Amino acid sequence: MSTPFEAAEVQAGAAEPREHPPLRVGAEGSALGWAQDPAVPPGGPRVAPEAPAPPPPLAEAALPGTEAGSSTNWAGYVLRGAPGTFRSVSATWTVPHPHSRPGVGDYYTQCAVWVGLDGAHPGAGHLAQVGVDVNDLGGEREYQLWWELETGGVGAAPIPHPVRAGDELRAGVAHLFGGTFAISVECRAAGWAYRRRHSYPPGTPAPPLGSAEVIVEAPMFRGVTGMLTDFGSVEFLDVVVNDLPLSGFAGAATRYDLVDGVELLAETGPLGDGFGVYWRGYGRPRRALGGQVWEG
Repeated sequence: MSTPFEAAEVQAGAAEPREHPPLRVGAEGSALGWAQDPAVPPGGPRVAPEAPAPPPPLAEAALPGTEAGSSTNWAGYVLRGAPGTFRSVSATWTVPHPHSRPGVGDYYTQCAVWVGLDGAHPGAGHLAQVGVDVNDLGGEREYQLWWELETGGVGAAPIPHPVRAGDELRAGVAHLFGGTFAISVECRAAGWAYRRRHSYPPGTPAPPLGSAEVIVEAPMFRGVTGMLTDFGSVEFLDVVVNDLPLSGFAGAATRYDLVDGVELLAETGPLGDGFGVYWRGYGRPRRALGGQVWEG
């Protein structure tokens, strides 16, 4: 389940942090096929190559124009622009397999992998997203797909399809009109697909559509950012924004590493038409923004 963006060291504007309700069942929209949905690229979800290339060396230079910063709960890329700039975002990734380490087995670690719109637009108060949680408690793994429209009390809702480590997912969010979005996630190997329209409640201000995100996150609940699951690595492949490859947005992109104070928890690789995020440490349960270790 995702949480608001927190910037520790940022070279571009960021949204104010906002609390995130716990995962709950939400109302489902009516089924919507790809062919009937003008906001979804023709042909439906794209499938990544069966054998992705090995992770690039992190010392490799990013594309010109890409900025860098750090966050206390996000790793990945954020694209920013004027209101109305970003209409859709989608990516392919493989659900990671958590690794339990000695001395951490009694702790509950969490990780969320997702794509979304408006999570980092300054002052937006909106966030439309879809992703998967990868949690671990001493070797007992939990995987949960979810979608969310964050504002107006809609909150997060589970997606009723099974998922496990090693499943290749194609997920996307596309703005249709007003406060209505097409939310999609598909696992072709397992033979299922989730495609629905979801809307903010009537009276909710129009979404600004000023940012797009592709993120690995240490989720926050009740103001506390949890320990980050050792996910090994997540490779985002075939990232598409506004029906165009991610590499075409280098000038609008900021790369974020996830940190806990001076400790690096997740490192983001160079930008191309995809990129990798690599686990580096668990961190500590800590209060939002302040970085205090949580004792309660």
